[in-house]
Amino acid sequence: MPAGETSAAPETRSGARPMVLIAMAAQQEAVCAEYLCETHESRPELPRLRRLLLPAGRTLQDVDLHGLAADGREVFGQVTYHPRESALVKKKLGALKPYGERGAHLVFFCRGTGSSQEEGVHFVSCDGEVMPWLDGDDGYAGTMFSV
Repeated sequence: MPAGETSAAPETRSGARPMVLIAMAAQQEAVCAEYLCETHESRPELPRLRRLLLPAGRTLQDVDLHGLAADGREVFGQVTYHPRESALVKKKLGALKPYGERGAHLVFFCRGTGSSQEEGVHFVSCDGEVMPWLDGDDGYAGTMFSV
């Protein structure tokens, strides 16, 4: 997510800011990586991230997440708070898709999407999936946003 991409929002139950609306893109990318580390009953098709191969964000030009899934395949992910229908998301999606040619899992975190997969890319809703997951873990959210 580009520097300065922010928005104001209500607080979570723990009093912390929702991760998709915070000022620090690095925190949003870290939370999305952590989200992939767990299995989610409502999204069994998502790859489970076993290890990050590079630090989240700022390492590769076209992707924010690069890791190894539990099934041994690479995972590449893009994280933004822009809505799925936006021109920026379409541009970032175009940059992400070539990584799938090597057999990798592709995951795109953005705002307003429902659980879906399109052309080999798993779309995950920051506000509809990741934020409720984060809000349900007060220890994680509270510690992250206390810094």
